[in-house]
Amino acid sequence: MTWKLKVFVGTWIILFLGAAAASAQDQRQEESTHYYDKWLNQDIKYIISPEEKSIFLKLSTDDEKDQFIEQFWYRRDPDPRTAVNEFKEEHYRRIAYVNENYGSGIPGWKTDRGRTYITFGPPDIIEDHPSGGWYYRPRHEGGGATSTYPFQLWIYNYIEGIGDQVEVEFVDPSWSGEYRMAMEPWEKDALLHAGFMGPTDLELEGQLTKLDRPYFNPGNYRNTRMQALMGMRMKDKPFERLTRFYQLQQPEPIQFVDLKEMVTAKVTYDQIPYRMGYEYLIIDEGQVLVPVTLEFQNKDLTFARSQDGLTLSSQVNIYGVVQNLTGRFITEFEDTLSLDFPVGQSETRLQRKSLFQRMLLLEPGRYKLTLAVKDDKADRVSTTETGLILPSLESNLEASSVILARTLQFVEDPPEMAVPFLLGDFKVIPNLSRSFNRGDPMGLYLQVYNAGIDQSSQQPQVDVEYQILQKGKVVLSFLDPKKNSVLHYGDRLILLQAFNLRSLNPGRYILKIKVNDQIQSRELSRQIEFSVTS
Repeated sequence: MTWKLKVFVGTWIILFLGAAAASAQDQRQEESTHYYDKWLNQDIKYIISPEEKSIFLKLSTDDEKDQFIEQFWYRRDPDPRTAVNEFKEEHYRRIAYVNENYGSGIPGWKTDRGRTYITFGPPDIIEDHPSGGWYYRPRHEGGGATSTYPFQLWIYNYIEGIGDQVEVEFVDPSWSGEYRMAMEPWEKDALLHAGFMGPTDLELEGQLTKLDRPYFNPGNYRNTRMQALMGMRMKDKPFERLTRFYQLQQPEPIQFVDLKEMVTAKVTYDQIPYRMGYEYLIIDEGQVLVPVTLEFQNKDLTFARSQDGLTLSSQVNIYGVVQNLTGRFITEFEDTLSLDFPVGQSETRLQRKSLFQRMLLLEPGRYKLTLAVKDDKADRVSTTETGLILPSLESNLEASSVILARTLQFVEDPPEMAVPFLLGDFKVIPNLSRSFNRGDPMGLYLQVYNAGIDQSSQQPQVDVEYQILQKGKVVLSFLDPKKNSVLHYGDRLILLQAFNLRSLNPGRYILKIKVNDQIQSRELSRQIEFSVTS
């Protein structure tokens, strides 16, 4: 093959692949456009408000549209705390039902019955005349017998925004199976234009003629004598019928409180001082354990004396809710922190701290945690909002949060259930302030994931180095050649280390942990700030 032919073939292949890529991109764009168009103009055509539709049409990116769609269903969810959106499930059930039962040359969702059923659900009563024929009118329609087209009368006991005993009539004058919503009761009368046939009771008695009917003489709608004579009800008057006809074309108002507005309202209370922190430990690709810890100064709480005067007690009620970035409720919890001690110990105990911890199990992602804390004895409340950033487990050398603890204790027989401050076999009580006295040890707890395993020993081969820095300079550094601080638990390593701080002067420091995986030639570095007090 000559060089010219090679160039030609290479150019042709490049052009072909470029065209194929462009074609695939165009196809994805077309599918995306079709999806959003179908959702707007078919799936939710009858339940979206004009304001919502106007906003949606102004959105330009798929991400914005996806977020809008999630919010659209969320605002209508009767119980956002559950995984299932009952409103959405019922809506698509209605669409499937009308497509199966009300189609007539056009899809069921496009018919008048389909629109009404999708918007307001199944009626409480259906009066069905599928073949038309002989029909005796009720009193408010004039009485008397006539012959009708096929029709159905739907009765709703109540519709929000419309009223009680709402009657909706559908007539099929073409005998094609497509029932149209009727504004007048006369529309179903097959003998309406057939001379003297199908008379009402008053027409049989000679008191009225067919031309006196409001259909032929609309002025009789305003004639109070004629209204009474024909037994016309208030809701049969033309203005009421027109209003109801219009209301039935509108989307049903949202019945549930827009919880998003409640959640994002910037109303906060700060009547109880406390410190809050969270850590994350990766369980697997789809689960992250999140210990949420609250720390209270006992002197900031309200204590009440018992009836016998021997005991002081306090109670803090804690409520928390986790939401994703679109506002959907993911989980919630409520608990109580109770403190009791003898009156004789009050001077000492009031100078101490009390901790509360709740274990949350979440998927990787970003969340908002909202906490409401109430001092039950004094009716004081504090609220806080915190962002949770939970990473997923990738293939690289990964690690959990660095936990600086004031207590690290091995538990020989740990319970199987989730217990506060218990991480596997170890009781880990974090120091949320990260401030340590020189005479107290500083505990470290860290999990490392995806370390390589030696196939002969079935053990990892990692080097661990700890450094303490102040103002960028290393003031304390040591290796752990015997791996005394490393525990191997299946697919993860746990680093446990206690640091003696006696040689450090009061001030702020940085603890840096370096992990070198010799098998996979990968490194991991984590650091955290802390302070030392005298």
